Amino acid sequence: MSAVLAAGATAHLSHRALGHLLGAFRGAPPAPEVTIDVASARARPGIRIHRSALHHLDTSTLDGIPVTTAPRMLLDLAPRLTPERLARVCHELWVLHGTTPAMIEACIARNPRKPGIAKLRRALGSP
Repeated sequence: MSAVLAAGATAHLSHRALGHLLGAFRGAPPAPEVTIDVASARARPGIRIHRSALHHLDTSTLDGIPVTTAPRMLLDLAPRLTPERLARVCHELWVLHGTTPAMIEACIARNPRKPGIAKLRRALGSP
C-alpha cells in the first residue's frame, strides 16, 4: 500500500508484486511495482513504475489496496514470463481466484495492442 500511495492518485499495484500478493508467485516478495496513468509524472526510488492507460474494468481493490485485475496482471507479465511459467500462473489464478479464460479474453479485447497476447493465448490453450 505504501508504494501505491507514494506513486500517486492513479497508482495501482501491478505486475509481479500483485502476483505475489495474489499467491501466484511464491518466495520472497519482489520489489514493488505499480502502474500509473500515462500522464502522471511521479517517479519514486525503489518502486518500479509502469505507465499505461488503465480501463476501469482492469482495476479493483484488494484489502483496500488499488490493484490491477488478475487478467490485466497476466497480460502485463506475458512478455516477461516463459510460456511454461505463464501457463502455471494462469492455472494458479484460476484455482485461487477463479480467473477464467473468458475474463482474460475480455481484458485482451480492451487492450488489443499489448505485447504478449499471443503467448498468453497459447498459455491458455487457445490458438
